[in-house]
Amino acid sequence: MATTWETARIYCQQHHKALVTLESGTTANDLSDLFYIWTGLHRAQPGADWEWSIGRADYENWEEGNGPAEGDCVGLSNTENSMTNLDCNSTWPFYCYFDNLVLVKENKTWEEALEHCRAMDLTDPNTHRNDLISISGPLDHHTMWFRINKATTNEVWTGLRYLAHKWFWVDGTDVPYLDLPTCPDLGKHCGTVDRDNSTIPWHIRDCNEKRNFLCYKKY
Repeated sequence: MATTWETARIYCQQHHKALVTLESGTTANDLSDLFYIWTGLHRAQPGADWEWSIGRADYENWEEGNGPAEGDCVGLSNTENSMTNLDCNSTWPFYCYFDNLVLVKENKTWEEALEHCRAMDLTDPNTHRNDLISISGPLDHHTMWFRINKATTNEVWTGLRYLAHKWFWVDGTDVPYLDLPTCPDLGKHCGTVDRDNSTIPWHIRDCNEKRNFLCYKKY
């Protein structure tokens, strides 16, 4: 289906959550056979900052001879796999992606946050189970940062936990790429991510402290 950028954005929000946010290495062939495909990258007006419709990404591959001085919405060409500025009112196909993160702006302990996430949507047996967020790799960070920047606490609970002499994510995965103490202080067995410090974002906190938290839906 070919449509304008705004119509594509609204459709994705209603049916899937967001127009696609690109990561480094993405190609148009991964998305469509067609010449241009709308992405979520746009600016509100000429000269304004570029932003994704949701989330963040480091993808940047402007078509040679084109660039940020032209149109205000961005499509991806499958001939060169490059970004092209387009008139937002032109019509092109588009691709949606599922955004399964929910920031809860309630201050709860780690255990309370875990219970809150896992209780979401339980009235509908067809929904998938929710949990505190488990970060499986660096590519998960883009949308996460977009979410936690709207938190009312400086740090947000994650699914990082220390039990039985081991750090793990609540979805059962290991945490090989985080520099965590092998023997944390008593009580400081739960992990947060820092809203304001992307250099050292991970912190170990007392599980009884109260703060916002990030849930995600398992599809």
